[in-house]
Amino acid sequence: MSKEQTKITAYNIQGRESRNPNTNKRLSKVRALTQFLCRYDPQRSSWHYKQHAIALQETRGETAWEYIKEQVHMANPHANVFDCPNVDNPNKGGVSTVFFDPSIEVEKVLDDNTLSTTWLDIVPPLLKPQIQILFGDAIKGRILLVKFKWNNEWIYFLNTYAPCGSDKASQNARYYFFKFLNDNIDRYERFIHLGDHNNLPDPGT
Repeated sequence: MSKEQTKITAYNIQGRESRNPNTNKRLSKVRALTQFLCRYDPQRSSWHYKQHAIALQETRGETAWEYIKEQVHMANPHANVFDCPNVDNPNKGGVSTVFFDPSIEVEKVLDDNTLSTTWLDIVPPLLKPQIQILFGDAIKGRILLVKFKWNNEWIYFLNTYAPCGSDKASQNARYYFFKFLNDNIDRYERFIHLGDHNNLPDPGT
């Protein structure tokens, strides 16, 4: 694919659904977001994209993969959807990467469910117990790497959801999460890293 500009963004969706406060009806955040970011023009028989791709965090849900793909395709049946669920607790975490523009060639490279080690494995023994208390069932569903072709060059696109929290144990978890990324994810010549890095202190604490 050859384009002067490809627009990519990241968004922590904080769950796949919300409820209408007036009707209490469940609403699909994923479908609404897709409808907002891409629109089909029947007069010109063409699609228009505010963003060509998006990296989503906290997608959650035991059937997150099927649900997200289904909801995206209700608004854009040609989109390419890639998912990395948290297999230990599907109600926590999870990341997905969606390419709305089907003319962009894209392939999945890896996710943290396919790696032989996790970021918890590199935490020193003295620090590990506190981190396991906070994140023991939320280690996976945080790392998703795809690659897409732009101007005949492959660009690697990493989507991550870092451990959150401002306490010392959470800060340590975040440190070793990013150390794991640096040690285990190759830094390609053309590389984009987006996601929810959770690297700002919570003003409420």
